[in-house]
Amino acid sequence: MTGATANRARYIDQLARREPEIWEQVAVHILRWQPNDYARAVGLLTDLHDLAVRRGKRAKFQMELAKIRQTHAAKESLLASTCQGKLVGRLIVTTSKQSSRTAHCDAGVTQNLPTLPKLT
Repeated sequence: MTGATANRARYIDQLARREPEIWEQVAVHILRWQPNDYARAVGLLTDLHDLAVRRGKRAKFQMELAKIRQTHAAKESLLASTCQGKLVGRLIVTTSKQSSRTAHCDAGVTQNLPTLPKLT
């Protein structure tokens, strides 16, 4: 194990003691509607993901992440941020003939976005 890997493992182990607090911090950052706060939230989510993998609870993490993505489906910047790295995958936004938009990641997670007014 390299020094960086060992340090990351220690950090994740310490994070386990504060997991509920970290989830709360994610929520606070998301509610601020600022790209820098979204980046902080995604950084914390990445840490929580690594903790879940370490504990063998990745499915539970994915369910919590799906709830966050559904609750904040109108925040395209946040959705795009959660699709980065190993959390979900790449964000794809499609528009149908009815002007409804769907954002999804290439990992199979789909979120419906608010319908946009038709352009005239």
